Amino acid sequence: MKGKPKERNFRGLGLGNVLLQSIIGEAREYGVRTIFGTVDHEDRMESPFLVQWCAKNGFREVSRKPGHPRNCGVDMKINL
Repeated sequence: MKGKPKERNFRGLGLGNVLLQSIIGEAREYGVRTIFGTVDHEDRMESPFLVQWCAKNGFREVSRKPGHPRNCGVDMKINL
């Protein structure tokens, strides 16, 4: 009997940290000075810790989109 494949959970393995550090390293090699990103409402609902994780990895909050502070999007950047 074939059905939907079992969903695998890869959280907590450090894969996001490895990927982000690789992206930052490549950006530096190409002379990129700043990386911008947005943690939107859907991201925050799925992963409430995401803004703190970005901050832990060197990003800082530069603005929030209008709305309730807990539910709005957050623009972040890191200077390289």
